[in-house]
Amino acid sequence: MAVDISIVNISGKENTREEEALYDYMLPNFKNYFEQHDEIGGQIIFYVNNLIFAGPTKDVDILMVAELDNCYVDVPNHDRVRVERLCTTIEAKSHGITGAFSQGQNIFVKYPKESPHNATKQCKHEMDLLSSFFKRVGISSWVTSLIWLYGMNEDELANMAPEAHNAIAVDSNFDRIVELICNQCSVLPMGGFLNCSKNNSSFMQDIARVFSGVKQGKSLNTIKTLNLFSKEKGESIF
Repeated sequence: MAVDISIVNISGKENTREEEALYDYMLPNFKNYFEQHDEIGGQIIFYVNNLIFAGPTKDVDILMVAELDNCYVDVPNHDRVRVERLCTTIEAKSHGITGAFSQGQNIFVKYPKESPHNATKQCKHEMDLLSSFFKRVGISSWVTSLIWLYGMNEDELANMAPEAHNAIAVDSNFDRIVELICNQCSVLPMGGFLNCSKNNSSFMQDIARVFSGVKQGKSLNTIKTLNLFSKEKGESIF
C-alpha cells in the first residue's frame, strides 16, 4: 500500500513561505514516515494559503485533509487509535526558540516593532473560520487545529512550552500530530478511531471541489460561489 501526498497552492502566488516550508520539511518527514509504515494506504492533501474573508482572520495558512486505510497509531492516554479521516488547519510560523514563548497553554510569537502575537488564539480563529465556511457550503466535517513552529525542533519546543498545547515542531512526526489531534477530542468514539467526516463517501471530493473553484478564480467569500456549490449538492443554504 502507499499514501499519496500532494500540495495544492490556492493563492496563485508562487513559492510562498508556507508552501516552501511544506516542501522542505513536512513533506519529506511524512514521506519517510509512510515509507516506514508501508501497510498504510490513502491520500493526504495540503491546501496552502487559503483565503476566506470572514471573521477575525481572513486566511488559513495550511489545511491538511487525509483519508487513510489501515492506519493505527499508539497514542498516550488514548491507547491504539485508528486514523480514518482528518481535517486540520495548520498555522505556520518560522520562529525559532528566541522568537517565541508560552504563557500557560498559549504560545506567542514575536515580530519586530509589534506586540507579541497570540498564535494559539489565531489558530483557533482559523479553525472556527473554516468550520463555519464548511457548514455554509454543506460539508460535514469536524475541524481541528495545529500550530507549526518549523524554526525549532521537538526538544526546543518542549522546553519553550512545557504545558499542554497544540504545537508541532519541524521534526514532529505523524504520530505526534495524531496525538495532538486526539487531545482535542473530549471523548474518542468507541473503538478509538478518528473520523472527522460523516460524509465518508465524498469527504475528500467535496473539499477538492470547493478549492478547485478557488484556483479557477472564484472567491470563497462570495454568495455566488457558495450558491453554485450548494446547487451542485442539491441543497439550498441561502
